[in-house]
Amino acid sequence: MRARAFALLGCLPVLYARAARRASPTTGYVGLDNFTFNVTESNGATSTTPGTVSINVVQPPPVASKTTLSAATGTPAPGASDAISITVASASASSTTIPTGTLTIAVDGTTQTPTLTVTNGSATYTFSSTAAGAHTIAASYSGDSNYAPSNGLLTLTVIAKSFKLAASNLTITAGNPGASTVTITPQNGYTGTVVWTVSSSPALTNGCFSIANTTVSGTTAVAATLTVNTVASACPAPAFVGAGIDLPNIPGGAPQTYGKDPTPFVALQANQAGMAMVGLLFIGLLGRRCRRFATLATLWILAAIGLAASGCAGAASMPPPSSPTAARGSYAVTIVGADTMTPSITASTALTLTID
Repeated sequence: MRARAFALLGCLPVLYARAARRASPTTGYVGLDNFTFNVTESNGATSTTPGTVSINVVQPPPVASKTTLSAATGTPAPGASDAISITVASASASSTTIPTGTLTIAVDGTTQTPTLTVTNGSATYTFSSTAAGAHTIAASYSGDSNYAPSNGLLTLTVIAKSFKLAASNLTITAGNPGASTVTITPQNGYTGTVVWTVSSSPALTNGCFSIANTTVSGTTAVAATLTVNTVASACPAPAFVGAGIDLPNIPGGAPQTYGKDPTPFVALQANQAGMAMVGLLFIGLLGRRCRRFATLATLWILAAIGLAASGCAGAASMPPPSSPTAARGSYAVTIVGADTMTPSITASTALTLTID
């Protein structure tokens, strides 16, 4: 105890003194902290009643924190996993302590479980959704003994599965077939089977387009073949038939036959054969009695047979009617592909067809 001053109170000197003591509350303690003391005078006299000191221990205000979110990709494919990195740091240059605590994640307003533990100031959340469109990811930091809570926000857009089409222009000679390559490039993880619709402007008269359904099973582009037939009878079934094609000329329809229907030549052949048979009967019956008559009958039979033979040759040499061909010119061809299971997944492309 150190002498501060003294005064006379009656005849007795009174010594005023000041003492210093450091109070050290337990780390993290918040509230009242009390301690007592006794006073001893310079003459050795000690106070009979100890003094009491009360200290209200308060925690210093927490340092502001900031929570930041970033995505591996801002446009994930439907169903794909997207890693969301979340960082919690001090928002004040005065504090360099690494934050600890937990993070609560909400996707489109729905809280996800479990919470994430902040390790070395960061955590990772894996986002995945099959729903195309925008999605909001919110992260809420709990705070710790040094840092105040904070929130972070991130918006992602899930891009729907799709595919792109491309086709090469085509030049062919009238009466001949031709082929164009149609390329299907999957987008955002698309897989499935593509069915086709092909049209042209102007319409392909006496011709047709054909292309088989095409399956996409990976991430690489797939090639399909569009065949153009410029002869009506060459169109397969099924095919995208142009205007002016007689369906019986397409395999799968009612086939046309040639040279099998009754014709004047066929009727003439039947009459001539009958005449020859009658002549043979006359020769058999009268040949022995009248040699001259038999000779005339023989000549008559030979003439009938000759006419029949010429009729057969004429009928056999008749060619079938020729199949019409597509008109020469330039055609704007539109190719539309659609997924067989989800028709809303569709794409189109165009090419120029030139028939010389």
